[in-house]
Amino acid sequence: MTGDFFTMHNSQPQKLEGEAFASFREFRDRVLQGIHRGARVISFWGYPAPDGLVILVMTLAFDKEGYLETLSIGVKGSYESLTP
Repeated sequence: MTGDFFTMHNSQPQKLEGEAFASFREFRDRVLQGIHRGARVISFWGYPAPDGLVILVMTLAFDKEGYLETLSIGVKGSYESLTP
């Protein structure tokens, strides 16, 4: 599965349904790249999906640039830590 962050401005609605999911490794790498570029995590949550999956959703804020990025991933069971 592949996917990308989608970018939005504050208070701009976005549909989460139908988004393509990245591999967890890509998800983790993209999150860490964003943080290295100065972003901060403002939201990280999950919700149950069919077949025992949990959809994880993270939103990063790029304060200086004035936008948000969100990425979601479907995981089953456990997943690799985002931090060392």
